[in-house]
Amino acid sequence: MRFSIACVVLCATTLVRVARADEPANVIVAPTALLQTDFQVHPANTEGDTGFSLARFRLGAYSNPAPWLLALAQFETSQSGGPASEATTEILDAYVRIGPWHGFRLTAGYSRSPLFVSARNELDGMSPFPELSLPAKALWPGRDVGVEVHYTPSDLPIEAWLRVGNGNPSPFQNQYSQYAITARVDATFGRGRIDATGKERFGFRLGAAGLVNDTYDRAGIGGVTASAFPFYNPPVVTGIRRVIEVHALGYAGPFRALVEVGGAIEDRASTSGNPAAPSADPEVSRGGAVELAWMITGEKRVSSVWPVAQSKHPLAFDHVAFEVAARAERLDVGLGMRDFTPSGASAVALSANAWLNQLLAVNVAGYYYHYDQAPIQEPTRTDSFLLLARLTVYLNPPPLGPIGSARAPWLGVH
Repeated sequence: MRFSIACVVLCATTLVRVARADEPANVIVAPTALLQTDFQVHPANTEGDTGFSLARFRLGAYSNPAPWLLALAQFETSQSGGPASEATTEILDAYVRIGPWHGFRLTAGYSRSPLFVSARNELDGMSPFPELSLPAKALWPGRDVGVEVHYTPSDLPIEAWLRVGNGNPSPFQNQYSQYAITARVDATFGRGRIDATGKERFGFRLGAAGLVNDTYDRAGIGGVTASAFPFYNPPVVTGIRRVIEVHALGYAGPFRALVEVGGAIEDRASTSGNPAAPSADPEVSRGGAVELAWMITGEKRVSSVWPVAQSKHPLAFDHVAFEVAARAERLDVGLGMRDFTPSGASAVALSANAWLNQLLAVNVAGYYYHYDQAPIQEPTRTDSFLLLARLTVYLNPPPLGPIGSARAPWLGVH
């Protein structure tokens, strides 16, 4: 039913006029839609089926009528549980963000955690790689329902977040968590600032973030590949979970470099079933990733901005952007437990990206994985790979904040 309503809304909004490139970014309402179709090659069918698949299909709408107001709601159909899971349709975002005060913005609703630059500051389809790195996939808490304060003073080179939520990935349930408190502070300059225009030659973003939340009988941190193949099945955790990460993002002309390092400690209840018995050893996880990208042609990169210059004809192929990227990553999971065998994985990846116009993009990426312990699905395999080709169609990517989108939406009510 929700999916049908979203389709009707999208069809209705396509009747409005197309925005010109020189119009203000603020809109009364604009549809947003994302379609990502993959062709994947795996070494074994236990890690995924070789052939075509639907990575994501997303429908929604947002309103950004003033620089201090943003409302976003969107649904997504995806196969997020791995090769053996079925596709599900669920709420992806549902929040309102207001910022009438100097430098402060307040977000309320179901939205993403501030942890990790690659997960919070980049929209799908705009990163140098099709999917998050091993440590970001494992350690990023995802989305929850909560209230967040975001501070970006115009006269200081800092950016800060404080978020209080329920720590549960479901927008409707709270039985697995009681609270989640997240804090993040970044030092920013030039093209690394949230209000960067892309005209800056240099820029950086340096910062750290931490999360503390109370969990009850939920799966701990495991490991999954870019195709969502779980190579480590974690134990059940109960109690306090602590996650910390540090990041460094730098820009120099057409080059972009990103380093992310993080770790987590998750408490576990007694394995004997006796509440009075001592708790089991906590699970410790850690990892890091280093990424370098080179925009050969196209606009200079700005976080979550489509790197193709606007033109009078959004479907024209006159400003194609090409980029190549390389990434090295490492994840250790299941550490510190006497009753569980630790594991982990090292990976390297290469990608080539082409943003063809204001709507279409093509990504080709290759991943090589080495597992410390063979996954239970493949007890004799410790080396694996993934070849991934992705076609992205993105209509009106929503802005990250109510500062006005850096690009006017192609379609919307202005």
